[in-house]
Amino acid sequence: MNVLIAEDELLERKAMIKFLQIQFPDLKIVAEAENGRKAIELAKITKPDLLLMDINMPGINGLEAIEEIKAYLPDAQFIMITAHDSFAYAKQALSAGVRDYILKPSRKEETIKAIKSAQEAVWQKMRLKQQEKTQREELLMINLLYKQGAVLNLHKHMQVDASSGIIMIIKPAEGYVMEKVTENLKSWSNGYLIVYKQEYDCRWIVLALSKNNQLHLDMDVLRKRILHEYGKQVEIGIGKPKQVDENLQESYFEAMAMLQKSSDQEGRANRLNNFLTMIVTGDKTKTLEEFMVLIRNDTFKKEQLYYQVEHLLTIRNINGQGRTLHQLQTERDWYHYIEDCCDQFKVYNHSMNQIERAKQWLKDHYDEQFTLQEVAEHVHLSPAYFSNLFKITTGFSFVDYVTRLRMEKAMSLLIQKRYSLKEISYMVGYNDPNYFSRVFKKHYQVAPSQFQF
Repeated sequence: MNVLIAEDELLERKAMIKFLQIQFPDLKIVAEAENGRKAIELAKITKPDLLLMDINMPGINGLEAIEEIKAYLPDAQFIMITAHDSFAYAKQALSAGVRDYILKPSRKEETIKAIKSAQEAVWQKMRLKQQEKTQREELLMINLLYKQGAVLNLHKHMQVDASSGIIMIIKPAEGYVMEKVTENLKSWSNGYLIVYKQEYDCRWIVLALSKNNQLHLDMDVLRKRILHEYGKQVEIGIGKPKQVDENLQESYFEAMAMLQKSSDQEGRANRLNNFLTMIVTGDKTKTLEEFMVLIRNDTFKKEQLYYQVEHLLTIRNINGQGRTLHQLQTERDWYHYIEDCCDQFKVYNHSMNQIERAKQWLKDHYDEQFTLQEVAEHVHLSPAYFSNLFKITTGFSFVDYVTRLRMEKAMSLLIQKRYSLKEISYMVGYNDPNYFSRVFKKHYQVAPSQFQF
C-alpha cells in the first residue's frame, strides 16, 4: 500500500516515517509534503492509497487538501492527525470522508489500529474492483467467442485505450497443469491482456488490446516466451490483428484454424514416429501396418520417411539395401523396401542381444582365463564378426573392455585394504602379479602399491 504523509513539522514528519517503517515494513512511503498545496500536487503524481494528513498547515490546510484530492482519488483513505481537540474539526473531517481522526501526541496502539483499518479498507476495495474487472472481462470474452456482438460497447466499458485486438489460443497437453497462467502471461506482456479459460476443453483464450500497430510482433514475442516456459507441453494458435470496431471473432477463428493445423502436423509426426519405432523392432507385420496408414494419408512425404529410415540404419552401422529414393516408385517397391529393412533390424537386434549376453558373461567371469574366440563361441558368433560388432557396440576393443573391467574391480579391492597385491592380482584374472602391476599403472597412471598405505 502506497502512503503519502503531509505534515508541516519536519521532525514530526520524519518520526511518522520511521514509525511506519518499523511497524509496517510492507508499506511504501511514496511522498512527503510540508503543506496542503504540496500534498495535492504529489498525490496527483504518486496516487497514494493512504494519506496521513495534518489539519493545520500553511496555506491550504489538511481538510481543504482532502477535498481536492478526493476529486481524483475517490478510493484513497485519509487519516487526520492534529494537536487540536476540537469537535468542529472532527465533525468536518468525518464529513469530508476521513477514516480516522488521531490527536497528537498519539498513542502507538491507536495509530497502528487506525492504519490497519485503513489497510483493510483499501484491500477490500481492491478485491471488489478486481472482481468487477474479472466479471467484465469474462462477459467481454463470452460475447466475443459466442455471440458475435456487443464487443465494441463492452470494450469501451473496460476503459482501455486501444484501437486493435488479436486472439491467441493456448492448448496444454492432456493432463498437463499450467500453473499461474494468467499472472505469468500478464507479467510477460507489455500490453493489456484478457486471459479467459474455456473449461470444457481446457483452452486458454488470450485477447490482447493495444493502440499501436505492433500487436502481431508483441504476440509473437509472447508466444516464444510461453514456449520457452512450457515447452512442448502446449500448442499455440494466433489470429491476425483486427480493428476493435470490426468483428474480433475473426481473429479467434483464425487462431483456431492455426491450432488445428498444428494438431494435424503433430498427428502426422506421431504417425511417423510410431512407424520408425516399429521398424527398429524388426516386426514386419506391425511395421507394414503402420506404413500403410502413412502412405494412404494425403500428407505422406516419402522423402522424409526414406531419409529417416536410412538414418536409423546408418547410426547402427547397418549397410542398408542400397536402394535410392528414385527406385521407390510404386507401393510395392516401398513394401519390399520396408520388409528388407525389418529383416536387417531384426538381425541387428539379435546381434545386440548377443553382445549384451557377452558383456554379462564377462562381468561374471572376469577373474578367469579366457580368449575372444571362447566368448564368441559362447554367444554363437564368429570371432571376427563378434570382435567387430563388440567394438561398434561398446566403443572398446574386446581386450580393452576386459582390461577396463578388471582394473575397476582391482581398484575397489585396493581401496578396501584387506588383500595383498598378489591376492588381488589372482582375484581379477592375472596369474602374474608383476604383469598386473604394470597394467594397473598404465591404466591409472599410478602404481597399485600406493593404495596399500
